[in-house]
Amino acid sequence: MKGKDLQKRFALAMEHVRKGNQILERQERIVLRLESKGFDVTLAKHLWKNFIELQALHIADCDRIRTALAADNPHRERGTAPFIGQRVN
Repeated sequence: MKGKDLQKRFALAMEHVRKGNQILERQERIVLRLESKGFDVTLAKHLWKNFIELQALHIADCDRIRTALAADNPHRERGTAPFIGQRVN
């Protein structure tokens, strides 16, 4: 895969992680609120666990793409790898 395609995939994967964090925080608030009011939170906790597992997949995807970007970076061997998104002159 070409560098620009990898960068687009990485940006999308990072957006999934960002949104996933928001979902996890929201689900945690829901679980805690329902639990504090004495509701059965079995299903809410199950959903929260599923979101955590999905988030782990998104993070793993970011890691795989980051590794591919590093391997695709011509500056890697000289130790001058730019940050993702940084312009190279």
